[in-house]
Amino acid sequence: MSWIKIQTTLIDDPAVSAIAARLRMTETHVVGCLVAVWAWADNLTVDGFVLHATPAQVDRKAGKKGFAEAMEDVGWLGHDALGVRFPKW
Repeated sequence: MSWIKIQTTLIDDPAVSAIAARLRMTETHVVGCLVAVWAWADNLTVDGFVLHATPAQVDRKAGKKGFAEAMEDVGWLGHDALGVRFPKW
């Protein structure tokens, strides 16, 4: 079974608050969405780049339209024509 590590202070991170405010979500909901997205990515990458993935796929994994764009705005996601990248993976 695979697992991912998250900081116990993640819910208090200003980036989480920024995503929550932008998408009109609670910080708790944002953290749950982040865990879902990061768990998905963890199964697909070793270096933080998910080939052929799109922001729309990230949105679907999070269950929230605009989630990928909000992650990009805080520096937690990038994308190009080849796929999506999770900086500092």
